[in-house]
Amino acid sequence: MTSSTLPIPFSRVFTMSELRELKHEITLDAKPQECAALAAMFGIVAIRDLSADFRVTRRASREWLVTGKVQAFVTQTCVVTLEPFETAVSEPIEERFIEPAEARGRAPEVILSGLEVDPPEVIVGGRLDLGGLAAEFLALALDPWPRKPGVEFKEQGDELVRPSPFAGLSEKLAKRKD
Repeated sequence: MTSSTLPIPFSRVFTMSELRELKHEITLDAKPQECAALAAMFGIVAIRDLSADFRVTRRASREWLVTGKVQAFVTQTCVVTLEPFETAVSEPIEERFIEPAEARGRAPEVILSGLEVDPPEVIVGGRLDLGGLAAEFLALALDPWPRKPGVEFKEQGDELVRPSPFAGLSEKLAKRKD
Protein backbone atom coordinates (compact mmCIF):
# COMPACT_ATOMS: atom_id res chain seq x y z
CA MET A 1 0.00 0.00 0.00
CA THR A 2 2.61 2.57 0.94
CA SER A 3 5.40 0.96 -1.02
CA SER A 4 4.25 1.82 -4.55
CA THR A 5 6.77 2.45 -7.28
CA LEU A 6 5.18 5.76 -8.30
CA PRO A 7 6.38 8.82 -6.40
CA ILE A 8 3.55 10.21 -4.27
CA PRO A 9 3.43 14.03 -4.38
CA PHE A 10 2.03 14.15 -0.81
CA SER A 11 4.66 12.05 0.93
CA ARG A 12 5.24 12.27 4.68
CA VAL A 13 7.48 9.46 5.84
CA PHE A 14 7.87 8.52 9.51
CA THR A 15 10.33 5.95 10.79
CA MET A 16 9.13 3.30 13.18
CA SER A 17 11.57 4.60 15.75
CA GLU A 18 9.68 7.94 15.62
CA LEU A 19 6.44 6.06 16.24
CA ARG A 20 7.59 3.76 19.06
CA GLU A 21 5.38 5.48 21.61
CA LEU A 22 2.09 3.67 22.18
CA LYS A 23 -0.10 6.42 20.65
CA HIS A 24 0.68 9.22 18.24
CA GLU A 25 -1.70 11.81 16.86
CA ILE A 26 -0.45 13.39 13.66
CA THR A 27 -2.00 16.06 11.42
CA LEU A 28 -0.74 16.56 7.88
CA ASP A 29 -1.57 19.42 5.50
CA ALA A 30 -0.73 19.35 1.80
CA LYS A 31 0.93 22.28 0.08
CA PRO A 32 -0.83 23.78 -2.98
CA GLN A 33 1.76 22.28 -5.36
CA GLU A 34 1.22 18.85 -3.79
CA CYS A 35 -2.55 19.23 -4.27
CA ALA A 36 -2.02 20.19 -7.93
CA ALA A 37 0.28 17.20 -8.51
CA LEU A 38 -2.21 14.81 -6.87
CA ALA A 39 -5.07 16.22 -8.97
CA ALA A 40 -3.02 15.58 -12.11
CA MET A 41 -2.16 12.08 -10.89
CA PHE A 42 -5.84 11.30 -10.18
CA GLY A 43 -7.03 12.85 -13.45
CA ILE A 44 -9.29 15.45 -11.85
CA VAL A 45 -9.50 19.22 -12.20
CA ALA A 46 -8.23 20.31 -8.76
CA ILE A 47 -7.73 19.48 -5.09
CA ARG A 48 -7.57 22.08 -2.34
CA ASP A 49 -7.35 22.15 1.45
CA LEU A 50 -6.13 18.55 1.67
CA SER A 51 -5.48 17.47 5.25
CA ALA A 52 -5.29 14.22 7.15
CA ASP A 53 -5.55 13.42 10.83
CA PHE A 54 -4.01 10.17 12.06
CA ARG A 55 -3.80 8.19 15.23
CA VAL A 56 -0.97 5.65 15.13
CA THR A 57 -1.30 2.97 17.78
CA ARG A 58 1.00 0.07 18.49
CA ARG A 59 -1.20 -2.99 18.98
CA ALA A 60 1.34 -5.76 19.48
CA SER A 61 5.08 -6.16 19.35
CA ARG A 62 5.07 -5.91 15.56
CA GLU A 63 1.59 -4.69 14.66
CA TRP A 64 0.38 -1.11 14.25
CA LEU A 65 -3.07 0.36 13.65
CA VAL A 66 -3.40 3.62 11.74
CA THR A 67 -6.80 5.31 11.94
CA GLY A 68 -7.98 8.76 11.03
CA LYS A 69 -9.59 10.82 8.31
CA VAL A 70 -8.57 12.52 5.09
CA GLN A 71 -10.44 15.64 4.01
CA ALA A 72 -10.28 17.86 0.95
CA PHE A 73 -12.28 19.84 -1.55
CA VAL A 74 -12.03 18.30 -5.00
CA THR A 75 -13.09 19.68 -8.36
CA GLN A 76 -14.18 17.02 -10.81
CA THR A 77 -15.84 17.09 -14.22
CA CYS A 78 -19.50 16.05 -14.35
CA VAL A 79 -19.93 13.03 -16.63
CA VAL A 80 -23.33 14.30 -17.79
CA THR A 81 -22.82 18.05 -18.36
CA LEU A 82 -18.99 18.05 -18.66
CA GLU A 83 -18.95 21.05 -16.29
CA PRO A 84 -16.47 21.22 -13.41
CA PHE A 85 -17.91 21.22 -9.91
CA GLU A 86 -16.45 21.20 -6.41
CA THR A 87 -17.39 18.81 -3.64
CA ALA A 88 -16.12 18.07 -0.15
CA VAL A 89 -14.54 14.69 0.52
CA SER A 90 -14.17 13.24 3.99
CA GLU A 91 -12.97 9.65 4.10
CA PRO A 92 -12.17 7.56 7.19
CA ILE A 93 -8.82 5.80 7.25
CA GLU A 94 -8.14 2.48 8.92
CA GLU A 95 -5.19 0.32 8.03
CA ARG A 96 -3.18 -2.29 9.88
CA PHE A 97 0.56 -2.61 9.41
CA ILE A 98 3.03 -5.22 10.53
CA GLU A 99 6.79 -5.08 10.86
CA PRO A 100 8.47 -7.93 8.99
CA ALA A 101 9.68 -10.75 11.23
CA GLU A 102 13.13 -10.86 9.66
CA ALA A 103 13.73 -7.28 10.78
CA ARG A 104 13.18 -8.36 14.36
CA GLY A 105 14.97 -11.71 14.06
CA ARG A 106 11.86 -13.83 14.73
CA ALA A 107 9.56 -16.08 12.77
CA PRO A 108 6.24 -14.61 11.60
CA GLU A 109 3.57 -14.58 14.32
CA VAL A 110 0.62 -13.52 12.19
CA ILE A 111 -1.94 -16.24 11.55
CA LEU A 112 -4.72 -15.27 9.22
CA SER A 113 -8.09 -16.87 9.80
CA GLY A 114 -10.44 -17.70 6.96
CA LEU A 115 -12.55 -14.75 8.08
CA GLU A 116 -9.75 -12.22 7.65
CA VAL A 117 -10.79 -9.83 4.90
CA ASP A 118 -7.68 -7.74 4.52
CA PRO A 119 -4.31 -8.84 5.89
CA PRO A 120 -2.03 -6.19 7.39
CA GLU A 121 0.34 -4.29 5.14
CA VAL A 122 4.03 -4.99 5.65
CA ILE A 123 6.13 -2.05 6.81
CA VAL A 124 8.93 -1.69 4.26
CA GLY A 125 12.31 -0.41 5.39
CA GLY A 126 11.04 0.50 8.86
CA ARG A 127 9.11 3.49 7.49
CA LEU A 128 5.45 4.50 7.08
CA ASP A 129 4.40 7.07 4.49
CA LEU A 130 1.33 8.61 6.10
CA GLY A 131 1.01 11.23 3.35
CA GLY A 132 0.96 8.46 0.76
CA LEU A 133 -1.66 6.63 2.82
CA ALA A 134 -3.83 9.78 2.93
CA ALA A 135 -3.45 10.22 -0.85
CA GLU A 136 -4.46 6.60 -1.41
CA PHE A 137 -7.60 6.88 0.70
CA LEU A 138 -8.50 10.17 -1.01
CA ALA A 139 -8.17 8.49 -4.41
CA LEU A 140 -10.41 5.64 -3.24
CA ALA A 141 -13.03 8.14 -2.05
CA LEU A 142 -13.32 9.86 -5.45
CA ASP A 143 -16.47 9.09 -7.41
CA PRO A 144 -15.39 7.44 -10.68
CA TRP A 145 -18.57 8.78 -12.40
CA PRO A 146 -19.01 12.20 -10.77
CA ARG A 147 -22.26 14.08 -11.32
CA LYS A 148 -22.87 17.68 -10.48
CA PRO A 149 -25.44 17.96 -7.67
CA GLY A 150 -28.98 17.96 -9.09
CA VAL A 151 -27.94 16.57 -12.48
CA GLU A 152 -29.47 13.30 -13.63
CA PHE A 153 -28.57 11.16 -16.58
CA LYS A 154 -31.55 10.71 -18.89
CA GLU A 155 -31.47 8.08 -21.56
CA GLN A 156 -32.37 9.17 -25.06
CA GLY A 157 -35.61 7.77 -26.43
CA ASP A 158 -36.12 6.30 -29.86
CA GLU A 159 -35.45 9.69 -31.42
CA LEU A 160 -32.32 8.45 -33.12
CA VAL A 161 -33.63 5.27 -34.71
CA ARG A 162 -31.09 4.05 -37.19
CA PRO A 163 -32.06 1.79 -40.03
CA SER A 164 -30.93 -1.78 -39.94
CA PRO A 165 -27.90 -2.56 -42.08
CA PHE A 166 -30.18 -5.03 -43.87
CA ALA A 167 -32.88 -2.44 -44.63
CA GLY A 168 -31.71 -1.99 -48.22
CA LEU A 169 -31.68 -5.73 -48.81
CA SER A 170 -35.14 -6.02 -47.28
CA GLU A 171 -36.47 -3.32 -49.63
CA LYS A 172 -34.99 -5.09 -52.67
CA LEU A 173 -36.55 -8.39 -51.64
CA ALA A 174 -39.91 -6.69 -51.10
CA LYS A 175 -39.75 -5.15 -54.62
CA ARG A 176 -38.91 -8.55 -56.18
CA LYS A 177 -41.99 -10.11 -54.64
CA ASP A 178 -44.17 -7.45 -56.27
